[in-house]
Amino acid sequence: MDEEAMRVAGMKAGHVRLLQKHLASRRADAPTAKAAPPTAAAASQALVPVLEGPAAGLQTLAPVVEAVQSAEQLLQIVPAVLTRPPTESASKPVSDLLERARADFREQKAARAAEAGAAGAAEEPVQRRAQSSVPKEAEVRYIAALRAARAAVAEPDAAGPDDTLMALAQLAEESAQLVATAASFCAWPQADPRQLAAVVDSAQQAAQRAQWAAVAAVASGESADHDKEWSQKMRRAAVQAAEVAEQYARDCAKAATSTGRPQAVARAFCKFHTEGRCLKGPTCEFSHDVGVLPTLPLANKLELPCCFFAKGQCNRGANCPYPHGEEELTEVIRLKQAQMVPAATI
Repeated sequence: MDEEAMRVAGMKAGHVRLLQKHLASRRADAPTAKAAPPTAAAASQALVPVLEGPAAGLQTLAPVVEAVQSAEQLLQIVPAVLTRPPTESASKPVSDLLERARADFREQKAARAAEAGAAGAAEEPVQRRAQSSVPKEAEVRYIAALRAARAAVAEPDAAGPDDTLMALAQLAEESAQLVATAASFCAWPQADPRQLAAVVDSAQQAAQRAQWAAVAAVASGESADHDKEWSQKMRRAAVQAAEVAEQYARDCAKAATSTGRPQAVARAFCKFHTEGRCLKGPTCEFSHDVGVLPTLPLANKLELPCCFFAKGQCNRGANCPYPHGEEELTEVIRLKQAQMVPAATI
C-alpha cells in the first residue's frame, strides 16, 4: 500500500507492514503437497484485497483481525485432517447396522449359554448320584401319607338303604350251611376222632350264631326303606335258617355216635342247654354235664354277679363268665384291682 491509501484507511505505515509480513509468513508455512482445509493464511490472503482497498477503514478491519486470530487458535486445537468413518459403514443403512449389532449380541449370548451348559453337565453326575442315594422308602411313605390325607378330607359315602333284616337273614343262612358241612364231615367213617370234638363244637357254635341272628331279626323293627311284606319275609328266612342249623348240629352229633366214636360227642357240651333252650333233656345228643366244660380263671371273669346263679338257673358251672356268689365276686374285684396297680405305676 502506498502512503495515500494508508492515510485514506486511517492506518499507520508500520501497522500495515507488520500485518503483511505476518500474512506472508503464514503463506510460506502452509503445506503444498496435498489439499488441506482453509487455514488462517488463506483467510488472510483473501483479506488482502480488502486491506488494500481504498474503502477499508479501521472500524471494518478490526473485526477481521479478531476473526483471523480466532481461526488461528481453532486450527491449533482441531487437526487439519479429520478421520472419516469407513466407507462400508457409511454406505449401509441404519437397519442393517442394527441387525448386525443384534447378531453380535446373540452370538455372545450363545457363547455364555454354552459355557453355563458345560458347567451344568459337569455337575449333573453329582446330582444324579445324590438323587439315587435317596431311599425309596421315603417316597413310599410320602404316597401313603398323601392317600391318608385325601381319605381324611374326602366326604363320607352316602347312607344306603336299611338292610339290617337282610343281613341277619344272610348270617343265619351262612351259619346253617357251615353246620351242614360239619355234619357231612362227622358222617364220614374215616374222620379223625381227634378232630371230631372240634368239628362238633364248631357246629354247635354256628347253630347258636344262627339262633342269635333269628332272635335279632324277630326283635328288629320295620325297615324304613322296604315294605312290611319284605320285612316279614326276611324274618321268616332267618328263623327257618336257625331251625335248620340246630337240626344239622344234632345230626352231626348223631353221625359221630353212629360211627362208634361217642367219646367225641360226650366231650361236646350242649350250647342250647347253656341258653336254656334244649328241649331234649337226657335224650340230647350232646353232653349236659357242666363238668366237661373247662374252668374259667377268676381273673378272666367280669365284675358283675351272675343273675341266673341266684335263681339256680345257670347251666355253665365253672365256665360261667360271671362270678357265682359274693365271695367269688369279692375275689374277682381284688384280682382286677391288683392288675390295675402295676399299670398305674408304669
